[in-house]
Amino acid sequence: MSHISVFLNTQLENADVFAKIGNVGLFPFRYLFNGKTFRISTTNIGLEVHRVASFHARGLHNQSRTTDQLRSSSMCPWKTVLAVTLLVPGLLLSFVKLFSYAFSIARTHHMHMCHRLTPRNAHMGSPSQTVSSLDQIRDLAQSLLREDRPTTVLTIYADREAQLIIQEDPGILAINPMDLILVGTSINRTHNDGLHADTLRSRKWSLNTLSGISEERIRSTPFLRRNWHPCGCYFHRVVGF
Repeated sequence: MSHISVFLNTQLENADVFAKIGNVGLFPFRYLFNGKTFRISTTNIGLEVHRVASFHARGLHNQSRTTDQLRSSSMCPWKTVLAVTLLVPGLLLSFVKLFSYAFSIARTHHMHMCHRLTPRNAHMGSPSQTVSSLDQIRDLAQSLLREDRPTTVLTIYADREAQLIIQEDPGILAINPMDLILVGTSINRTHNDGLHADTLRSRKWSLNTLSGISEERIRSTPFLRRNWHPCGCYFHRVVGF
């Protein structure tokens, strides 16, 4: 994520006074553009970085993935009107936040937030060290969740000889990758809904014909959120299975 986006669209719970004043002015920006609230602390096991949406329809019931002590504020019509009305004046007040960057700790926290919001490509296993069980996938999924970073592509390298078939979500949905690539495994389709290629394209799902796999095989391949989440539009590619 760009530095200007982190400046405008994040707030730190334990920030200095300049940052707090600036963040008051940036409330409308965070409200309208899905801003994030961070908590950064040093513990005996190292640095802990937690984040959550600053505002959410579920309010306090929406909490950080990594701690239940960090929760969102609620959203409501009057807050929406206030955010739209005060957006421009708030941006002017946000310049006070620049003074906080005179302190090295503020710059360090900024870099931690920037790193945590920058999308990554993640993988479970590798071509030379494949995963052979669903328990391994669950453990690796938990490890990725603890890092709590946006994931662009998640690749799972499975042992072909294990003939691993994923029948229920082992933690992939929580990681929420934009694209899932399965190597040596597939997801068992539990509902045959008769979808065809044209239907998939009309829903803006990716459809890929891969080397050694027929288009019919790809059409019959399950779609991750179609099986696990009724509101999703999500295609995963199957490689070499």
